[in-house]
Amino acid sequence: NNYVTLSTVYTNFGNTYKVLKNYDKARDFYKISLKYAQQVGNSTKMLYAQSSLSELYLEIKQPDSAIFLLKQGLEINKKSGLGELNAVMLEDIALAYEKKGDLNSALYYYKQFKEASDEAEQRLSDKKLLDIQTQWEVEKKDEQIKLLGKEKQLAKQKVFIYSLGLIALIISGLSIFIYKQYKNREKQLLLQVKLNEASFKIDLKNRELTYKAMLLSQQEQTFSNIREQLLNINAETSESKEFILEMIADIDLQLKQNSIDDFEKYFIEVHPNFYSNLKQKYPELAPAELKVCALLRLNLNSKDI
Repeated sequence: NNYVTLSTVYTNFGNTYKVLKNYDKARDFYKISLKYAQQVGNSTKMLYAQSSLSELYLEIKQPDSAIFLLKQGLEINKKSGLGELNAVMLEDIALAYEKKGDLNSALYYYKQFKEASDEAEQRLSDKKLLDIQTQWEVEKKDEQIKLLGKEKQLAKQKVFIYSLGLIALIISGLSIFIYKQYKNREKQLLLQVKLNEASFKIDLKNRELTYKAMLLSQQEQTFSNIREQLLNINAETSESKEFILEMIADIDLQLKQNSIDDFEKYFIEVHPNFYSNLKQKYPELAPAELKVCALLRLNLNSKDI
């Protein structure tokens, strides 16, 4: 495990020096990385180090060295059974020959790369097809087991002997029934989700409205307390008395506006049809009674009202 880690570390060092254009250092670190990977026989790390080193040789225009390493890597890859890397290695060899100027060899390995790539894609396609077929067969078998169990249950409830054709019709009808039940259940669940969402939104708006109602109530209480305190002040001059009376008049006006206009504005936004429906059923209700009904609609207790 330590050698595997060291191989990775030295390869990373090599990559760093290659980026810095210090090719000698990079080559030394790649070789050390390859040495550690060979000591533990880790094919993946060996291929990684050889691939990095071959890229370095191509970059410093030493395609022969790169080709040698890549062919070594190709053999290691074949022996280790990592078939999915064959196409990558063949493409790198073809590129190395192309940079060397050996177009015949480059063409040969490009063809090998194309064949390997097609084989890899075919294997992947065959594997996917096999997985799909296996999954289909498993699901089919599970469905057959379920249908067989239901068939046995029906056989106990119905007449003992049925023709094979009638059994097929019953199973078919049962499958359709189950499908419809499933779709109905799905629709019910979707409807329930929508109802819950709508109920949540209404509840949230009611909470906001209740908060606003309580806030208005607190404001009214505060204004009322200030009004009482102002009434208890003994004004020494007529100007002071007139100023106090003006403040009391302003507070009375504010109390009237806060208690009716603002609350009804917020309430109608949340329950637009509440007042109209209530007035239609009980036209004799006074405005104050309508306001009490609205507070009751918010589930406020008698103390809060």
